[in-house]
Amino acid sequence: MSKKTNLTMKLTIILFTLVLMIMPLAGGKGSPNDNLDDLNLEIPETTETPTTLKQESIDLMNLLNLSEYDEDSADKINFIITNIQESLNPDFWWNETIARDDEIFALEKDAAQQIRVLIDREKKPEVNQSILVPAIIKLIQADNNLAVLAREEADWASQFSPEDVSSYLSDATEHHDKAWWHIERGYPVVAIDFFGKSWNASHTALLLSDQSTTPEVKIESPYDGIYTNVPGWALNGTVFDVRLYTIPEVSVTHNSDAYTLPLVAGTFTDQITLEENNNTINVSATDLFTNTGSGQISLILDTIPPEITITGVEDKTYYNYDITPHIEIFDLHLDHVTIRLNNDAFESDTTISEESDYILEVSAADKAMNTASETLTFTIDKTPPLITDDYADDGIWVNEDQTVTLIPTDELSGIKEVKYCEGAGCEPDKMLDSPYRLYYATDQDTTVRYQAWDKATNPSIIGEYNVKLDKTDPTTSDDYAFNNIWINSDPTITIMPSDPSPSSGIVWTKYCQIGECDPARGNDYIQ
Repeated sequence: MSKKTNLTMKLTIILFTLVLMIMPLAGGKGSPNDNLDDLNLEIPETTETPTTLKQESIDLMNLLNLSEYDEDSADKINFIITNIQESLNPDFWWNETIARDDEIFALEKDAAQQIRVLIDREKKPEVNQSILVPAIIKLIQADNNLAVLAREEADWASQFSPEDVSSYLSDATEHHDKAWWHIERGYPVVAIDFFGKSWNASHTALLLSDQSTTPEVKIESPYDGIYTNVPGWALNGTVFDVRLYTIPEVSVTHNSDAYTLPLVAGTFTDQITLEENNNTINVSATDLFTNTGSGQISLILDTIPPEITITGVEDKTYYNYDITPHIEIFDLHLDHVTIRLNNDAFESDTTISEESDYILEVSAADKAMNTASETLTFTIDKTPPLITDDYADDGIWVNEDQTVTLIPTDELSGIKEVKYCEGAGCEPDKMLDSPYRLYYATDQDTTVRYQAWDKATNPSIIGEYNVKLDKTDPTTSDDYAFNNIWINSDPTITIMPSDPSPSSGIVWTKYCQIGECDPARGNDYIQ
């Protein structure tokens, strides 16, 4: 190849490059490169969502009366509205601020180009100022916000990614700057294309971050490893992911049950009923790259209180011998046990021999806070009771009715029963109720034996007394055969006293010799 030919080719390449560079500044009427700087476009910042801005652009276009336009312009208006409406297709969006497909930029670019054409054709300046220019500004604002939000999201996500996405972030910034460079020079249609490129670069960085990270799942309630006696719980938790909005639900397994829960703003919630004993709950989340993260907890439902068994001693019982309580406590998840005897620490299988009243308290709690308790009261009393009587005339003959009160005492366990019998050497076998009184109203010579038992069945020593009751008067008689008959010789008269059985016996016999005298007042005794 000659030097001349080579030089010609180089010049051709340079010229072609220059043409490409100046095209944005010198495009034909109605092309994306048409300059609108004569309209002095002002694009204010706005916090409105991209979808809201797009809808506002549609609303503006709908203000145009199609009957006032020729067929081609009317078709363009319908085309603009249709394209923007199509860009709002839910399939293209994750939510109102985050897009999922760059098709929306292509649709908007075509719509913006047609608005540009209508601006050139419009004969009424007020239509441009109030409808067409504001409509295209709304699209610019929407796409700018999309690009900015995508760049911010990608930049934030890069910290979680082992992938180096800095080149994509740089491209996103560069494309975004170029978009504004074109807007400042009056080329909004071209700017939309660069907003789309900026979004694509950010989106690519975001996808790389999402692809290399795994969702993080945290179960915040119930708590891992706990024991509980409450069956009903709120299952709550959170999911973190680079693109959380791409994960609509979480998968839950509770023991053998499996189901899904919606994920709302990164949180999931449900009401669950635990099963007795072990419960395992697993919650997993899967992103669009099938990266799966999970959280798992294990907890135990225990609604059964500890079982306390006490042998070797019974409640409200009295003993006259040593006892050895044996205490057993069963629970699958026993936590602690407290045993106290009269408020002092006590150990099972310890022999108790000292006489006293006792309170044995046993309490237990498991790890789920179920509690159980048993309280026994008992008494050890090895000392026999005492019993006496108040009979002052023991063994003495009396001639009036008698009342005898038995007086049992026992300092510790108290009196259980009192029995008595009548007869020398008899064993007390007749029950006598409190106030333990015996009444005597008939003639008798009776030996009464009595005994008391305390509540620990200790017997007292047998006591006795002798009731001698004789209320029958004795009688006298004589052997004088000449009663009321005069005789002429010295008489001998024998006085014969008698006392019926039981007999207290004749103590003395008196007589007198004066007319109707009272022998009892006499001073003469008959021997």
